[in-house]
Amino acid sequence: MDAVLSLHRKPGNEIILCGDINVDYLNEKCYKRHQLDTLLFSYNLISTVKFPTRSVNGTSSIIDNIFIDKIHVGNYTLHSLINGLSDHDGQILQLNNINISTQLNKTKTIRNFSKNNIQNFKTHLSYKIWDTIFGK
Repeated sequence: MDAVLSLHRKPGNEIILCGDINVDYLNEKCYKRHQLDTLLFSYNLISTVKFPTRSVNGTSSIIDNIFIDKIHVGNYTLHSLINGLSDHDGQILQLNNINISTQLNKTKTIRNFSKNNIQNFKTHLSYKIWDTIFGK
């Protein structure tokens, strides 16, 4: 995971890590939780989910999580999404007041009207059966 985060950690990039982490964040004494927190905190990432995301046979855990940059602390809302399709509940994260740079993509069509292209176009037109076009 460290190599993946290093690859994507560049100035201006926002990292939001989410998924079925399989580390129980409901258990504050969990060693794996502390290891993962230490690793992710080195990339300024913090856990956001504070409610159970999985329930089986009367037990609950937080093994599905979303990690965001700590600069967003207090600037997001997170809700559970119970879909009834799995023993895992979904999470909806809404970041508030974030600036996302937008890049306008413009499509530009350029036609090359060289003598060769014009002749090629005329040749293609000469092979066309025009009766089917004009309905004769």
